[in-house]
This record gives sequence, C-alpha cells and structure tokens, in this order.
Amino acid sequence: MTKILTIGHTGFLGSYLYNRFDTHAWPGRFEWQGAWWKWAASTGNIDTIFYCARACRKESPRRDRETVILDTKGIMKTCHAFPDARIFYCSTKVVDGWTNDWVRPISKEEIGNYFERALNNEFVNQTIHLPEISDAQLRKFPPKEELFVEHLHYARSKIIGENIVKSCAKDYTIFRIWDIIP
Repeated sequence: MTKILTIGHTGFLGSYLYNRFDTHAWPGRFEWQGAWWKWAASTGNIDTIFYCARACRKESPRRDRETVILDTKGIMKTCHAFPDARIFYCSTKVVDGWTNDWVRPISKEEIGNYFERALNNEFVNQTIHLPEISDAQLRKFPPKEELFVEHLHYARSKIIGENIVKSCAKDYTIFRIWDIIP
C-alpha cells in the first residue's frame, strides 16, 4: 500500500493534493537541520513524496539568491531523508523561459488526475508538462523575452531541484505545471 507524504501541503496545489489523496503532511521547514528531517522520516515509512513546496516571500523581492539556496536545501534534505521514496516534483513552465506571455490553463483537478496516473506507474522517470505538450511543440514557440530577475531565480531554483531529483530519487516524476486555474 502506498504511503504518501505531501511537502508543501499548505499551498494552493499542495493542499488540494493533500486532501484528495489523504496524504500525510510534513511538519518540517527547509531551515531545520537535516538530522531532524532524517529522524522525522524514519518514523513514517513513507514510500511516495508529493513535493509541492517552494521558497518565496510574500513581500518583494519574492525570490532571490537566498530563496534559491533555501529551495535547494529543501529538496536535498528530502532526498537524503527519503532515499527510497518515489518523488513527484512540482516544477514550473518558467524553467523553459515562459511566464505570462504564453498561458496554458489547467485545473487542480486535472493535475490531480495526472498524479493519480503517476501513482499507477505512468510517467516513471519522466518530465511531463501540464497541460501536456511535446518538447518539439514547445521549441516551435521560444519565449520572446529574457526572464525578469525574480523569475530567473525561480527558474534556477526549479532546474536545480529537477536535477537533484533526477540524480537522487529512486524513481521520480517531474510535473512542469503551467497555469493553474481555481
């Protein structure tokens, strides 16, 4: 039986997934010591992680070098504390250079359907755009402008996270989520 933990269960998407799949909630913070993460992980027998967390502030600047470092520490601690877990990592279209110049809406329910499919062993060790689009289609329409500094930090943070997940997770699915509609 799958035992799922949602990291980022208080956020917009994370809270939806937490409730829909009746997962466990992670009480830890990225700032907390790795030893605490390892200890807390040892008490739960978790085999799947829904990683919906991100480091950003409510006030400006929302993202900067410090949030990139904090994000990186969070995914590193997760991979270290749960070395045998499958990780479903929520990334973003911003890693491909897109912000609001190309909007492709998807609902939380539709995203949840993809998580359900992934729980049934679809998309193992793959990166999937939500809504789906092929890499060839994506390359046909390159972004028109450079990213603003805060988006650049966010993109770097998620690219680093994706690479850590690919390198360290037993199995993974990366969802590059575009525009979530309520």
